[in-house]
Amino acid sequence: MILDVKADVLSPNPGMRIVATAVRGIDNTTDNPEIDALLAASWQDMGAQLNSVGSAQQHPFVAPWRDALRNLGINGKKYPCAIESMVRRAFKSPEPLRLNPLTDFIHSLSLRHVVPLGAFDADDIGGGELELRRTREDDLFQPLDAPEAVPVEPNEVAYAWRNQILTRHFVWRQAAQALIRRETTNAIIVVELLDQVDETATKSFITELHSGLEKFFGPASFPQVLDSDDSRAVLT
Repeated sequence: MILDVKADVLSPNPGMRIVATAVRGIDNTTDNPEIDALLAASWQDMGAQLNSVGSAQQHPFVAPWRDALRNLGINGKKYPCAIESMVRRAFKSPEPLRLNPLTDFIHSLSLRHVVPLGAFDADDIGGGELELRRTREDDLFQPLDAPEAVPVEPNEVAYAWRNQILTRHFVWRQAAQALIRRETTNAIIVVELLDQVDETATKSFITELHSGLEKFFGPASFPQVLDSDDSRAVLT
């Protein structure tokens, strides 16, 4: 699978990077107490920040996403970044939403580092190119709560495979297609970083992501960083 990030997605926000990796042959069916503990700790740590932060959109690592989305033509209030939505849930509920081991691990890292982090079932989309691009007139999106795919407006920012849109409004909502489920065995993981995440923090995050994937799920490719200078990666 090739990940190709189009220049017009990165250029409005200088310093934006996409971190991508792949993990194969995973067991996503068996609950892992250590992953459960990681998610619970990250969730509780975030919830404890409510009094000092005030609201999810005011969190110092969440607030810049409103500006970044605006630069891409996205209404961040109407289509909030996934990390804003997750922080809001952690502020409201003392108990995390648990889905499956890989998703729970990803959510634990997302909250710990306060960055949007997602994954796609690699087998569900097959080979070829996974793109981060502007949508086109023939693109379709399969909502989680709808029986069939629906057209999307052109010029949205989205992860796409062929004409199948896998996320709406960049980091807002994921499609039913390529969703990580318990039967998932091969996955592609993507992380979106703004320039507020400096080089040291980026290296720390990448190390934690890679070591965690290998510890809990088996061999994973070392995460690659895509930016305006190098926007294409082969994920093996």
